[in-house]
Amino acid sequence: MTPQFALIVSRFLFDSAALGLWGASIYLATCVHCELTSYIESRLRRWRIATVAILCCVSILSLPLQAATMGEGWIDAVSPSILDAVLFSTNNGAAWFAQIGFVLCLSLSWLLQPRKRLHAQTLCAGLLLATLSIMGHAAMNDANLRTLHRLNDVVHLLCGGAWLGALVPVILLLRLLDDAQWQDKSRRALMRFSTVGHLAVAAVVLSGVANTLLVLGGLPADWSQPYQLLLCMKIILVGAMIVLALVNRYVLVPRLASNSALELLTRLTWFEIALGLSVVSLVAVFGTLAPTA
Repeated sequence: MTPQFALIVSRFLFDSAALGLWGASIYLATCVHCELTSYIESRLRRWRIATVAILCCVSILSLPLQAATMGEGWIDAVSPSILDAVLFSTNNGAAWFAQIGFVLCLSLSWLLQPRKRLHAQTLCAGLLLATLSIMGHAAMNDANLRTLHRLNDVVHLLCGGAWLGALVPVILLLRLLDDAQWQDKSRRALMRFSTVGHLAVAAVVLSGVANTLLVLGGLPADWSQPYQLLLCMKIILVGAMIVLALVNRYVLVPRLASNSALELLTRLTWFEIALGLSVVSLVAVFGTLAPTA
C-alpha cells in the first residue's frame, strides 16, 4: 500500500465518521422527542463509540501519512524535518492541530450526562467537519475569496452531513413505526426530517455549484482531468440520492400504513446511505488531485 492510497483511505474514514456523527447528532438534538432520542441513543451507543474511535485513530495517523506523502515514502512518515514542515508550514498542519483538539473533546464527552454528551458531540463533530475546509482547494484563492470559499465549503459539509448522517437514526425510526410505544413520536420525527431535509439538500446543491465555480470557474467539462471526471461522477451520485429522497418522501412516506411500502422505504434508505458513502469516497480521492493540469 502506498502512502497516497493510505492517505485517501484515512480521509474516507475520517470524513465518513465526522459526517455521520454530526448528522445523527444534530438530527437527534433538534428534531426528535427527548424520550425517543434517549432510546435511539442507547441503540446507537456502539456505533457512536466506534465512530469516535475512528476519528481519534485517523486523526493521529493522518500526520505521519501526510509526511510520507509529502516526502519520499514510508521512511519519511517519522522524519522529524518532514513532520515539522507538515505541521508548521502547511494548511494540513493547522487543520491537524484543530482536529486533535476536537477529537480529544469528543473522547472526554463520554464523561458527561447523556443529553449534555449529545450536545457536546454535535458541536465537536460540526467543528471537525469545518476543519476540512482548511485543507481544501480554497487555499488556491487569495484573501477575501479564500475566506468566502472556505465558508462555502463549511456550509456544504455541514448540510451534506445533516442529510447523510441523519439517515442512520432514520433507519432505526422506521423500524419503530410498528412499535405502539414509539409509533407517534417516530412518525413526527420522520416528518421533521423530511421537512428539514429539503433545506439541507437545497443548501448542498447550491453550495456545491458555488464550490465548482470557485474551483474551476465553470462546469467540469474536461474529463481528461481526473479531478473533473470524478467530480462529474460525484454530481451524478448526488443526483441519484436526490431522486431517491424525493421518491421516499412523496411516493413511499404517504403509504407508510402499508408494510410493503415501509420495507421498500427502509431498503431505499440503506441504498441512499450507500450512495452517500460512495460520494465521500470520490471526494477523498479527488480532494488530493489538482483541479486542472
